[in-house]
Amino acid sequence: MISQATLLIAKTLGLLFVLLVTAISVSAQPGDTRSPEEIRQHLEKGLEQASEEIRNHPEQYGGYERRARIYTELRGHTNDPAEREFYTEKALTDFARSIELDPDFWPNYRDRAFVRTVTDRLKNFEDIRSDYVTAIRLIKVSRHTDSDYDIQILYNQLADLYMFRGESLVANPKLIAELYLDTSEYSAWDDFDKGIAYAKKGVGVPAHWWNVVAAILRKGDLAFKRRDYERALGAYQSDEELLGKDLALVCEGAHGYDQCERLQRDMLLTFSIRRGRAYLKLGRAEDALRELNVYFEKAYHLECPDIFVLRAQAHWALGNDELAKADEETARKKGSNSCPFDLQK
Repeated sequence: MISQATLLIAKTLGLLFVLLVTAISVSAQPGDTRSPEEIRQHLEKGLEQASEEIRNHPEQYGGYERRARIYTELRGHTNDPAEREFYTEKALTDFARSIELDPDFWPNYRDRAFVRTVTDRLKNFEDIRSDYVTAIRLIKVSRHTDSDYDIQILYNQLADLYMFRGESLVANPKLIAELYLDTSEYSAWDDFDKGIAYAKKGVGVPAHWWNVVAAILRKGDLAFKRRDYERALGAYQSDEELLGKDLALVCEGAHGYDQCERLQRDMLLTFSIRRGRAYLKLGRAEDALRELNVYFEKAYHLECPDIFVLRAQAHWALGNDELAKADEETARKKGSNSCPFDLQK
């Protein structure tokens, strides 16, 4: 069963993508009931108006920027590969011209990165990264205090970009050569560390600490699935380093002490269970038992049989046969009760 923590992480990452899409949208509005044809007609009319503006004022960046956004949205309203490629090239050309005319208008870099992202994140990786970094630098130079939120979003987009490349290249190492990355200097796992670092920089808005958690788990869980248990353990052990002593960071944006305490407990258990699993795989049963008992101390064991199975494995390894049998019997009695955390065995 998918855990509450995993669901919240997924929602947070999904929200960041929605925010980026919304930032460049020029037609779709909440509750829009227009047909696809009506939307397309509206976009094509906007395209004509932007082109007219460019003809009248070719020296101004605004017409190119608006037309680039419309081309971007037209790209999203067609399933025809040739049309998508056509609109992509048109959008990128107009963004480039707009940036040439006004290189300090940061939204153009963010929106161009979006077009490159939905086209091919791996092949366009360096260009996307450069656009995000440039947008962040320009926002900082502007010193607008109300732009802090935009910076956090961009940092989290950078985090996801690195995590995506890391996941892709761990799954298919042959891509490293195809992307002309120097295998003597590059490791796909380095991308996870850079992604985690950017996610850490992106904390500044309530709930964005979830992206740090998501980044740690993306690295640790993938390493665990690849049977790289030492690396997985290292990721799972970084929780307090990245989230603060006693996981203090998770209380940012919490509504009151009770919610803060609940979030801290959930994160403690999320990581201690994973550390326990990794310790078992590494043959460190005593360490595994210590971590798994954290779960029992918080009384979550009342509804979850899988945790008894994991603890039984630790007891068997330590020669605690009677305790191991007791845990296995308890797990059988609890049957298929759902667990509050996704326990990857």
